Amino acid sequence: MIKIAINSDICTGCRVCELTCAFIHTRSFTPENSRIHVEKDEFNGKDIPYVCIQCEEKYCIENCPTGALEIDIQTGAIKVDEESCIGCGVCVRVCPYNGARVHKKNKKVLICDLCNGDPECVKKCPVGALSLEQI
Repeated sequence: MIKIAINSDICTGCRVCELTCAFIHTRSFTPENSRIHVEKDEFNGKDIPYVCIQCEEKYCIENCPTGALEIDIQTGAIKVDEESCIGCGVCVRVCPYNGARVHKKNKKVLICDLCNGDPECVKKCPVGALSLEQI
């Protein structure tokens, strides 16, 4: 199993990861469709990518009231059943890693699915701020 590791010290805030993710999943270059998002920390002068880190705790799955989240057996990533997701945001609120968010328009949760085990955002990061780590 793998997870995406983030080195925010070298992230430049280019947001190529966001655009790549959005395009892979929706064929649009719309950052709000991305499962990874970059936030600017103005105080410390850093750009910080946030993505599901495939944590051991799985608070999102444990607390989902509709059972819309489950583990993909092949990749170990969290999968979202969009039919069951009601967009309540419980998973977002219980995630201590800021790894999930609710899409503003369709009200479905966005959580990294690891692109079937070969994350495109990692491959496209021009500075190597994203990498794969075995878990």
